[in-house]
Amino acid sequence: MGMFRIGEFSKLPQVPVNTPRYYDEVDLFKPAVVDGTAGYRYYAAEQLAAIHRILALRDLGFSLHQIARILRANPSPEEPEGRCGSEKPSYRRISRRPDGGYAESLGASPSLVQAHFLCTRRW
Repeated sequence: MGMFRIGEFSKLPQVPVNTPRYYDEVDLFKPAVVDGTAGYRYYAAEQLAAIHRILALRDLGFSLHQIARILRANPSPEEPEGRCGSEKPSYRRISRRPDGGYAESLGASPSLVQAHFLCTRRW
């Protein structure tokens, strides 16, 4: 497989185009190539594993800041003993307030086994 523009690439993991763009802005997930003239972002097929890993950790409740630290500790699928270290996932809970609004709170993850698997798995 070759290179994909951001719109094509975002369809593969089924994320909005803004997701890889935002991950680039916060230095979490960079495109393989950026066209210097037009500014187009191009992604390689090999980058799919990395974005899937980010999305899986996000689904487990890790913040983007925590995910960045996890990826720095284990940046490559070839790393045999990657660990999440002291990172503990948390889930956002949305609940309805008495005034009709919504409140967000954080709670502990019910699945630390899943989190450990994602941190130690070879991607």
